[in-house]
Amino acid sequence: MFKQIGEIIQKRIKDLHINDGLDEQIVLSLVEDFLKQNEFFLCIPKSFKNGELLIICTKAVIANELNDQKEKIFNFLKEECSNIKVEKIKIVINNSI
Repeated sequence: MFKQIGEIIQKRIKDLHINDGLDEQIVLSLVEDFLKQNEFFLCIPKSFKNGELLIICTKAVIANELNDQKEKIFNFLKEECSNIKVEKIKIVINNSI
C-alpha cells in the first residue's frame, strides 16, 4: 500500500538525473578511506566518470605500489557499493597536488 521511502527517493533521484553525481561522491569517499587505511597518503581519488576511477599520486613509487593493489581496490568497491560499476582504475603521477 505504501512505498518505502528508499524507493521514492531512488525514483526521484533518477528523475532528476543526479544519480551519477551521487555515485561519484560515494566511490571517491570510499576510495579515499581505502587509501588512508592502506597508508597511501600521497594519493587522492580525483574523479569517477563513465565507470573510470582516476587516482592521482605525487610519487611514481607510490603510484606503482598502488597499481599493484588495483584488484584489491576493485574487490573493496564491489563489496562496499556493489550497485556502482567501476570498470577501470587509472593512476597518474602529478607532484603538484
